[in-house]
Amino acid sequence: MTRRGQSELIAVTLLALIVAVLGFFVLYQVLKAGYMIRYTMSTGQCDFTIVSAPFNITNDIATIRPVVYISGAQPCKITEIFVLAENETLILNHTSVSIVLKPGTLYVLPGIEVNVSKTGGVVVVRVVSASGVVRNFILNLG
Repeated sequence: MTRRGQSELIAVTLLALIVAVLGFFVLYQVLKAGYMIRYTMSTGQCDFTIVSAPFNITNDIATIRPVVYISGAQPCKITEIFVLAENETLILNHTSVSIVLKPGTLYVLPGIEVNVSKTGGVVVVRVVSASGVVRNFILNLG
């Protein structure tokens, strides 16, 4: 004796279970994304400005000390300082740092050296934060 309709009932039950599991997964991802957007918007992002880049030249070597102001609502972790050629395609010098700065502070970063005769007189000082914020400052060494 065969029972008709039993395989259809199992198929519908399995289909409903799969749809429910996928629905919960999608709902979880949407809620998680909404939380991350709200969290990012409420906490703000690291933001800074290069105010100046004083330098002194000794024996054709310029020591540049970028001055940054942390203007965002969050602390900034500065990770890289570059000195680039004027066209920004050639890295003349680079240094890695790990400095966490509080909002509202003005800070003189460590000096970075560059050979003045290789610069053509104008360089770009680039400061990069751990959160990916990049700021440039054009500096005339002549």
